[in-house]
Amino acid sequence: VNHLFDKKICMVVLGAAKLQNFAVSLFYPKDKILFVSKSGCYQQTLELIKEKLDKGYYIFTYIEKDYYKRPKKYSISTIRSGMFRIAKELNTMITPVVCDHIDHFQGLFCNETYRIYIDKSRYIENIDDEIQSVTSLFSRKLKTFKIK
Repeated sequence: VNHLFDKKICMVVLGAAKLQNFAVSLFYPKDKILFVSKSGCYQQTLELIKEKLDKGYYIFTYIEKDYYKRPKKYSISTIRSGMFRIAKELNTMITPVVCDHIDHFQGLFCNETYRIYIDKSRYIENIDDEIQSVTSLFSRKLKTFKIK
């Protein structure tokens, strides 16, 4: 998805999946990827993101845990709170982006039949409220995409 956005964007990728990380490294230059551990590295992740923001990069990450395992086509799996906490602590804006994920393989779009909705950018005031708001937004937008 980040190929559709500004060229100065850095993608946060969980460092747990070695095969996925190898595949990602084939498509993206090293300066455009932040590999982070699955858990226990909040402060390190925050510092890496701050460093990229200070260099003028935008940060892109999937906040939905296990989006490919949604129990129903419009339901949303758990939303991770870490990026919301980091955005609040760094006082930076977030911009929720909803993708339909109809035709993808390992996170890569297979053709150009995807649909994307980009919501308004905003600062985080209350993390729990924002997570609830983004979850609701994802669910509503996926319904409008009329996923089969």
